[in-house]
Amino acid sequence: MWEFNSMDDVINGAPIISSGFAHFVSPFSGGTNNPYAAAVGVKGDSKAYNVVTLAKIDGMIFGMFQMSSAPVPYFHSLGSCNHAEDGFIAAFEVFAKTEFFNNIKYAHTLMRPKKKIGVTLKQTKSPCSKCAQKLIQLVEKYDLSVRIKAMIQYGGRNKEQRAATQMLMQNGIPVIPYNVVTMVSDRGPCVEKYNLTNFGHRHELKSLCFDEDELSKGLGQKDKNKVIKAVDMYFKVFDAKERELAEVLLQAMVEMELLDESEDFTEEQFRYVLDKHYKSQSDRLNKLDYEKFKKKLKSAAVANALEGFPTLESVG
Repeated sequence: MWEFNSMDDVINGAPIISSGFAHFVSPFSGGTNNPYAAAVGVKGDSKAYNVVTLAKIDGMIFGMFQMSSAPVPYFHSLGSCNHAEDGFIAAFEVFAKTEFFNNIKYAHTLMRPKKKIGVTLKQTKSPCSKCAQKLIQLVEKYDLSVRIKAMIQYGGRNKEQRAATQMLMQNGIPVIPYNVVTMVSDRGPCVEKYNLTNFGHRHELKSLCFDEDELSKGLGQKDKNKVIKAVDMYFKVFDAKERELAEVLLQAMVEMELLDESEDFTEEQFRYVLDKHYKSQSDRLNKLDYEKFKKKLKSAAVANALEGFPTLESVG
């Protein structure tokens, strides 16, 4: 089911998984691969609790996953199911048996200081309670450093699902609000268009556009008004959902003693603490490491081709 591009192709910009989407599409493009159909729930819409996941491994885009509509679940060792996170886990476990993954493991032993394999999941919603448990198990099984960017708190005000998000935080998997509407719009603090990731892949947000003028070029006034109204709706929904998720994270950070419950802090101060917690994973590669890591990957591949290098177990 899962096919992967060669290591050289990935270093040169291809995603690891060779088929399917590897970026978020415009919310106005329609189609079943539109994550915003899942991110902005509509009453009576069966997609209201679906999740779309864009996964990266050590800065390399791994692939995009969403709930399987087929009767067959995604099969993996941690409890097969059909959620987007199950798709990622299933693909990851197959990838972990490849020579490419061997190269990644060995390249990490060549880095000084040695870093863990880093996984970033960018999701339309935070993981549900079952998927949260599986991700915690995945970290333990493969000794990974995982972090999550989520647009929306799964289940809204559902206590069980909120507890799942807090459980991820408490188990060393940071979660941070991911308001892509603001990130890619002129209304937000960063108006620079996304192009390439720090690793050199096409950025997953490159195709997104929430600029009313750009989206309504060439349209009559009636259609232009519809576009403006739709864009405004996305802003309002995502801003509200970002605040809702922030409430959940705030409670977790108080319980983790990262924040004082009695402290009267501003939203900017909260974001600073959250961002610091998110970026505190010093055991993973950062943007300054990627060029060095690419060279180590190539060295690992050469060593494997010429004489072989230690097994995954002995590399550790």
